[in-house]
Amino acid sequence: DVDWVEAAGNYVRLHVGKNEHLLRATMAGVEAQLPPGQFVRIHRSTIVNVERIRALEPGFHGDYVVLLRDGTRLTLSRSYRQKLQDHFGNDPSLALLSRNIIERAQGNPFFLEELVNALVERGDFEGEKGAYRLKGGIDTIPLPSTVQAVVAARIDRLEENAKKVLEIASVVGREISTSILDVVAGLAPAELSEAVQHLRQSELLYDVPPFEQRLLAFRHPLIQEVA
Repeated sequence: DVDWVEAAGNYVRLHVGKNEHLLRATMAGVEAQLPPGQFVRIHRSTIVNVERIRALEPGFHGDYVVLLRDGTRLTLSRSYRQKLQDHFGNDPSLALLSRNIIERAQGNPFFLEELVNALVERGDFEGEKGAYRLKGGIDTIPLPSTVQAVVAARIDRLEENAKKVLEIASVVGREISTSILDVVAGLAPAELSEAVQHLRQSELLYDVPPFEQRLLAFRHPLIQEVA
């Protein structure tokens, strides 16, 4: 499995364990082929497998250092914090919440994203993306202690057909063809289409390119595990 990817002129360098492989490609091209929930772009020249991240450490000038499990240290730009700001907005009521989310995520980008998604879905805010405000006080917003708990709560809030489809997909494997769902889900075509679209919008499943093969995949292995 790929640990991380870095730009190398007209090539990209894939880091796999102790080995390195040069690939004639662009970072954007490689990023488009990677599972969006398992890999994250932390710098214009670096993509990281989130399962390899051990922690985030403060660096200089607002940057962070990504510490991998093998000891590799990579620069994370300010976009990690900016990601929260872009999603929530700049309302003063969100300052403490953003800090609490970053601390609770403990350097795990997937945990960060799931916490953000869970809070939005639960209805703790008013306004719209990029301009949210807290409805109540900060004390009224519990933050689950584990990423598994966050994912489980999000799945519990799904409508029944979407939950059923997700559970079926979790049994089949990391990827599942929609033609299989047509057979085993026991739903009318319109109901199945609506359920799958709900799971896409919730960022629990995504379409695997090339799209004509009608293949879906879990955004992250933990989603399949919890489902």
